[in-house]
Amino acid sequence: MVLVTAADVQDRDAAKELLKRFYRDFFQSFRLKRIWADAGYQGSLVVWVQEAFAWLLDIVKRNKHVTGFQLLPKRW
Repeated sequence: MVLVTAADVQDRDAAKELLKRFYRDFFQSFRLKRIWADAGYQGSLVVWVQEAFAWLLDIVKRNKHVTGFQLLPKRW
C-alpha cells in the first residue's frame, strides 16, 4: 500500500493513516503481527500501533559507533 502526502507531513503522522487504511482494506487477507521501521518512526507511534491494532512496531536502529553505510537486518 502507498500513501502520498505533502512534503511537510511527518512520516510518523502519515503512517497512522496508512495503517488505518491497510487494516480497513486488507487485514482480513493478511495476518500482520510485526512491522519493522527505521528510527524516524519511533516514539508515540509504537504505542499507538500496539493499542490500535495489537501489532508490534519494532524500530531498527543504526549502530551509532559505525560510520557510513550499514546493512541493517529487516530493513534492507
